[in-house]
Amino acid sequence: MTISYRASDGTAIGCTPFGSGSPLILVHGTSVDSTSWLPVVPALANAHRVLSMDRRGRGDSGDHPEYEIEKEFSDLAGLIDSIGEPVDVVGHSFGALCALEAALLTRNVRRIVAYEPPLPGALPYWPEALRNEMLPLLAVGKNEEALCSFLSILLSVAPEDIAQMRALPAWPRRVALANTIPRELEALVNLKFDMSRLRNVTCPTTFLVGGASPQFQMEIASAYKSALRKAEVRILEGQGHLAVHAAPDHVVAEIRRSLA
Repeated sequence: MTISYRASDGTAIGCTPFGSGSPLILVHGTSVDSTSWLPVVPALANAHRVLSMDRRGRGDSGDHPEYEIEKEFSDLAGLIDSIGEPVDVVGHSFGALCALEAALLTRNVRRIVAYEPPLPGALPYWPEALRNEMLPLLAVGKNEEALCSFLSILLSVAPEDIAQMRALPAWPRRVALANTIPRELEALVNLKFDMSRLRNVTCPTTFLVGGASPQFQMEIASAYKSALRKAEVRILEGQGHLAVHAAPDHVVAEIRRSLA
């Protein structure tokens, strides 16, 4: 059964509940929906009421003709407040940025676990090479080729890892959502981001970084750690950006440790 929260612009934001216990919201990243968390949901649902959220424009959530990244932040904050008690939030990639920003809009976040969030202004998230390759492919319906370009050019995912991803059940859903990638990358580039604001995030925050991820991921996590009042960085040895699928048990162990 899907739970639906209605955002301020009328968009329905859906999330799927699992298990029972203290509430834990999972926020997915770019090019996926809530099903990307399925490898870790059963273990987390043993101790939490897990709410796997679909961000606007995918899954059980609606969309709006005009996309604004700030609405993503308020969607999550509103969902958190609707629960009526403090909530733990785990975000991956773009979803981790949403978690940090939502914590500035509500006092009902107990703890945050942020796996490799982007840092607006730190990198060219919508580089010309990617834009020139993706947009023509999407225009003619070649979503799979566009998605592979995104993974290889921006996330530095190796060809052999992309081949493994193609074999996963979630791959067709990723392909179908490829058209949502440009709007999120463009929003990251245009977002006026003031790191000093994060001093107002008062809840403990753990940044997870894959030990096999590019060095810039560690640099970004370290920058965030320095900006927040209560933050730490933990490394998942041997893992990259997609550890939720590659090593779900490892990810669950780090989430449990962070939320203890």
